[in-house]
Amino acid sequence: MSVRTQEPGARLRRGLRVFCFFLLLLAAGRTALADCRLLADIGPAGAYGLADGSGQTTHGCRLDQPMVPASIIKIATVVAALRILGPEYRFPTQFSVDDGDNLYIRGFGDPTLTSEAVAAMAVRLRQLGLTRVRTLFVDGSAFDLSGLTPGQAGSDNPYDAPVGPLSVNFNAVPLERHPSGRITPGEAQTPFLPIMAQMGRTRPAGRHRLNVCAGGCDPATRVARYSGELFRAQLEAAGVTVAGLGGLRPTPAGARPLATLHSAQTLTAMSRSLLHYSTNFTANLVFLACGAQRFGYPATWDKARRAVAESLGSQLGASARAIVQVDGAGLSRDNRVTARAMLGLLEVFRPHRDLLPRDRHGWIKTGTLTGVANGAGYLADGRAYVLFLTQPASRRAMLTGTGAAFAALFAASRTGQTMAQGHHGIPLYGPLRKDPQALLDLPEGFTYRVISRMGDAMDDRGTVPDRADGMGCFALPRGRIALVRNHELKPGDHAGGNLQAGYDRHLAGAVLPGGTTTLVLDPATLTVERQFRSLAGTIRSRSGMCQTCGVVSS
Repeated sequence: MSVRTQEPGARLRRGLRVFCFFLLLLAAGRTALADCRLLADIGPAGAYGLADGSGQTTHGCRLDQPMVPASIIKIATVVAALRILGPEYRFPTQFSVDDGDNLYIRGFGDPTLTSEAVAAMAVRLRQLGLTRVRTLFVDGSAFDLSGLTPGQAGSDNPYDAPVGPLSVNFNAVPLERHPSGRITPGEAQTPFLPIMAQMGRTRPAGRHRLNVCAGGCDPATRVARYSGELFRAQLEAAGVTVAGLGGLRPTPAGARPLATLHSAQTLTAMSRSLLHYSTNFTANLVFLACGAQRFGYPATWDKARRAVAESLGSQLGASARAIVQVDGAGLSRDNRVTARAMLGLLEVFRPHRDLLPRDRHGWIKTGTLTGVANGAGYLADGRAYVLFLTQPASRRAMLTGTGAAFAALFAASRTGQTMAQGHHGIPLYGPLRKDPQALLDLPEGFTYRVISRMGDAMDDRGTVPDRADGMGCFALPRGRIALVRNHELKPGDHAGGNLQAGYDRHLAGAVLPGGTTTLVLDPATLTVERQFRSLAGTIRSRSGMCQTCGVVSS
């Protein structure tokens, strides 16, 4: 499995701003900033903060209210890791042999061990003189973990895959089950492995990418099996004979070190990737590495928490006490951070802000869980901001309020004109006015236009699916623009037609209904020239995994 398998959805998420953010921004032409009254339209627990270029907080609402950060906590993980591990840190993997020609592979949590990386390591070992292995053992002694990764649900989905000291392909197994029952690899760069046959025999026909512990397992044992099988296959492809696999076993004291190979990417490169694509798997392994570096191996969740908290405390001072971090990715709802502490964290992170996704509006890291939609980063003029939107009263309230709040923040960076002052001198658009059509409540002076609705006929003979969740806007040749619209659908939702092909299937064998639709527009008139489905076979966006992708076509 290549990193490329995660990138399409992540590329779209990089440009994702619910499209009404931009419509409101462009329509405003005035400075505006959300206050607690606007956030109250979304739910009882919203908060935000805005700081100037010197780090001084200038605006905010509930600045000291602890909030669930979701994936924006990854910024804290990176801040701590750059200090503890160093920007040039590379994860090691140790290879040793004993007198019986047994090979021991000791992993230290390298998150970049894709099929291609393992193949490159195998070639290097062959060049170092390894030609024959009696038994290949996985040494898991660098980690001492128990139970699931904090925040993970134990589902079959790849984003719930466990971490481990020697993990390959993000601990997700790609396979394809053919109508005949034959099982083959689900991607060209990954060879056939016995674990694929075991995991695929109960799956419906189609391509699958499964959590290595799908159906339940002992994570340490199953992860070691998967990594052992892949290393064996790639070693044999490189010309090394491997007679058998022996599972988990520590490297014996008398074994001879053969090589220590390091990840091709530095921590800086990994950090850019995990922030752009919000890769939970990488974030948690970086988090664990911080603990092991500070307090010694084996890596544990407790060591990681203590190390990161200690590092943040030294960099942020007293404000770090408002950051409670139990995992590196933000999956756990036990994580907490205040808007004020997040602004302080962003000030420390400022020299590294180019690690974040960027567009013309600035730099942003998003964070979402069910009922949680957060954003943090820097406006184009350099000001830091954080916005927490949680516990929405309804999906409609979330969409309405999120659009208004983000538009206000972005508008504040674009113009010096002011409006009437609100509480604490905050400039306001004014209250939301009830929409007679009961679709989108907007402040006085704002309008909207519907260009596409669920059920509308599309050019590919389908209809617009349900549950549109967000959009990315892209320039096309000849002055046209494309809106790529994400649909977070589960089996049973309105899919917009009979789907014959898609990225993945559910257990009953049908193509998963979620995905994207693309609209091609005349920018002058917003006339829809074409609209069509551009992806099927996903369910919903989860941090770190490719569950929303889009195809833009001219």
